[in-house]
Amino acid sequence: MYIPDHFNEADTSKTLNLIRDHSFGTLITIRDTIPFASHIPFIVEGDQNITLIGHLAKSNEQWKHFESDQQVLVIFQGPHAYVSPTWYESPGVPTWNYTAVHLYGIPKLITEGAKLIDAIEKLTHIHETKNKTSWKLEYPSNMLKAIVGFEIYVQKVESKFKLSQNRPKADRDNVTYELLRSEIDRDKDLGKLMMKNQS
Repeated sequence: MYIPDHFNEADTSKTLNLIRDHSFGTLITIRDTIPFASHIPFIVEGDQNITLIGHLAKSNEQWKHFESDQQVLVIFQGPHAYVSPTWYESPGVPTWNYTAVHLYGIPKLITEGAKLIDAIEKLTHIHETKNKTSWKLEYPSNMLKAIVGFEIYVQKVESKFKLSQNRPKADRDNVTYELLRSEIDRDKDLGKLMMKNQS
C-alpha cells in the first residue's frame, strides 16, 4: 500500500482499535497468478503478535489456496469520506480521507473440532453482546462440517490514516467540523476519528 510518511499510522493500539471496530475484512490470496478475494468477519487476537481468526464455507475453495504456504493479504477499512476544498482556508483540491489497514501473514487451517467451535463461539459472542437478547450457540455438528476455520499469523502490518495531516491545522479543524455536522453516519465516524487523532 502506498503510504506517505504523514499518513503512516505507527501506533499499534490505534491500528488494532480500528480493525477491531471494523473487523469485516477482505481476504486476498493468489492461485495460478490470479487474485481471489472473500469478504468475511475476523477475530483479532494479540497486541504485538497479532493473529487473525476466520472461517470460510467449505464450498469456497479459497481455503485450498493456503496449502502453498504463501502469504495472504487481509484488508480492513475504517471510516472514509469525501473532503471538499471549500472547507479549507488555504487553497486545495477535492480529496478523500480514509483509514485502511493491510495485514500480511501465513494462514494455517484449524483442524481440531474443539478449536473451531471455540472460534465460532468467540465470534458469536463479540457480535451477540450488542443484542438485547443474545443467541446461544447451538451449532449442529453437520454445520461445522460445512465450514473451514483458519488462523493467520501476521508478519507485516501497513496502517494508513489519511486524516488531512498534510493540511494546516485550521484546515484540519474545518474538515473535522464539517464531517461531524454531516447527516451521513460514516462522515460523522470519520470526524470523530479525526478529533481523536488531533495532535
